[in-house]
Amino acid sequence: MRLARAAEQALAPEDRARIIAGADEEILLRLTVSSKSELLRQLAQGDGREFVATMVKAIDCHYPLVATLDEIFNTVKPSKGKPIGGK
Repeated sequence: MRLARAAEQALAPEDRARIIAGADEEILLRLTVSSKSELLRQLAQGDGREFVATMVKAIDCHYPLVATLDEIFNTVKPSKGKPIGGK
């Protein structure tokens, strides 16, 4: 739930509106592009700059969650007892 709480606090309202939360603490942050066909059109058109810009925008809006993800990955321990982050 840490990631869901961080998303609620850190993301802009339009980005929060795209969150899909699962029952098992899993969240999905949907891209702003509505269809695969639109992404494929952007990729095929010209040199693909529109596709790259769309992907950068989609990733950039999630940047505020990086610190929370880093904290989660460095504190969650897999079955062998080592933190996922390798520390």
